[in-house]
Amino acid sequence: MKLTSLTLIAALAAPAVAAEEFTLHQYKHWDVVYVTDDDMEPYCRATVWHRDDVAFGVTSEGDGVIFHLFDPNSQWGDQWGTIGMQVDRRRNHQLDAHGFDKSVFAEPYAAQGRVLLRDIEHGRKLKIDTDNDRYSDYTISLHGSRAALLALVDCVERLN
Repeated sequence: MKLTSLTLIAALAAPAVAAEEFTLHQYKHWDVVYVTDDDMEPYCRATVWHRDDVAFGVTSEGDGVIFHLFDPNSQWGDQWGTIGMQVDRRRNHQLDAHGFDKSVFAEPYAAQGRVLLRDIEHGRKLKIDTDNDRYSDYTISLHGSRAALLALVDCVERLN
């Protein structure tokens, strides 16, 4: 099964939709979970919770990653666009993204995903620009990201 935006919407916005969900790691504001969806297809998700119930996460089933942003106070509708993601003062990455309801999903190509994951693992702050005005709409603390991403990698390795 290829992860889709709709699968992730159900998983992030309404965790009760998942057939099973097991917490593998918790530290600071990070959670890493093993999930099986309604079709019993497994995947792993690392999520950091920010103020006002905003969440940023990384989801993988082993063949890539999908970054997701959830904000209960926003309404992106069902649209495609580009978002910017930058860790600390490193390179700003432009990613094709799909907005749906209160969530935005971005699936980077493989090399870009590896660079962003490495930056997130070692970074302090993630800035996300959802409207391409060169100003960050969200600044997410990455404290605890190294341990969370190591737990995510461990989870994904168990899938394969």
